[in-house]
Amino acid sequence: VAGMLAAVHAQPAAWVLDDAPYLQGSGGGVTVLRDPSRELTLDDVRTTSAQARFMPLAGHLGEGYVPDAFWLRFEIRNPHDAPRERWLEIMPTFLDDIRVHHVAPDGTVDQRRGGDRLPQSAKEENYRGHVFKFQLQPGLNQFFIRLETTSTVAAIVRLWRPEAFDRHLRTSYFGFGAYFSLIFSVMLFSLVNWMLTRRLEVMIYSVFLLVNALMWSGGQGF
Repeated sequence: VAGMLAAVHAQPAAWVLDDAPYLQGSGGGVTVLRDPSRELTLDDVRTTSAQARFMPLAGHLGEGYVPDAFWLRFEIRNPHDAPRERWLEIMPTFLDDIRVHHVAPDGTVDQRRGGDRLPQSAKEENYRGHVFKFQLQPGLNQFFIRLETTSTVAAIVRLWRPEAFDRHLRTSYFGFGAYFSLIFSVMLFSLVNWMLTRRLEVMIYSVFLLVNALMWSGGQGF
C-alpha cells in the first residue's frame, strides 16, 4: 500500500495551457505504463491500481525493439473560459499503431487512431508524422496514448499551437529540402565522374549516397 501511495504521489502535475508555441513531453508531465500482455484497454489503465503503476517519464520514450505495448498518460489544464485548439504531434513516423484517447473535463472520451499502417489520406493532417487535432475544453483534459510497433519503440510527444506547428513545418521542410538537394547533387556529380573515369570506387560512392538518402527519407516519413 505504501508503494502504491508513493507512486500516486509521484505523478507529475498537469500541463497548463499558455501562449507557448508548444508543450513537450520531455520537459516532464508524462507517465508511462508497460503492457507486456498488449491486452490492456482504456478502462483497464484508468483503474486505481493501474494508475499507481504509471511511472514518470524523465525524457522521451525509448525502449528499443520490444514486443510490448506502452501507454503514455498526461493531463492538460485549460484555465481559460473558452476551448483552445491544440495539435498533438507524435513522432517518429514509423510507429505501427497509435491510439490516442482524450478524456474531456465532462468525462466524454474521444478516440483517434494513427500509425504508419494507415494510408496518408486517412490522416487528420497531410504530414509525414502523426498529428491529431483537439479542441481542449476549459478544465482538466486527460490523454492516454497506446503505442505498439514492430520497429523500435520510441515516442516524442508535443502539443502545438496550430500556427506554431505551421511555422515549424515550413522550417523543417526547408531544412530537409536543403539536405536532400545536397545529397542528390553530389550523387549526380559522382555519376558524371564515373561516366568519365569508369572508376569502381566512384560508382560505389554514388550508390552509398543513394542508399543513405533513401534510408533518411524513409526514417523521416517521406
